[in-house]
Amino acid sequence: MSASRALNDLPVRPADLALEANHRIANHLSMLVATVRRPLPAIEAGPLTMPRELIADLLNDMAGKILAVARLHLMLAKQPVAGEVEARQGAAGSRR
Repeated sequence: MSASRALNDLPVRPADLALEANHRIANHLSMLVATVRRPLPAIEAGPLTMPRELIADLLNDMAGKILAVARLHLMLAKQPVAGEVEARQGAAGSRR
């Protein structure tokens, strides 16, 4: 058995998922802020207009960072929380 497979077989606690989500979201938001701030000095020192290609690149960078956070959120939203799953299973079992 490979090490990565062994790690994938370990149980994951909801608290661990929340900590990982908070960490990743914070990192992505920091990168998004850096992406927005990166061209500011050149914009402030440069001409009053900017090439379309530069603006498109900046917007695509920002969109990519936002999409990464959205994908993470969607992935985590699809993960059942252990306590909730057990409660539903218990309720379903008590109806028999």
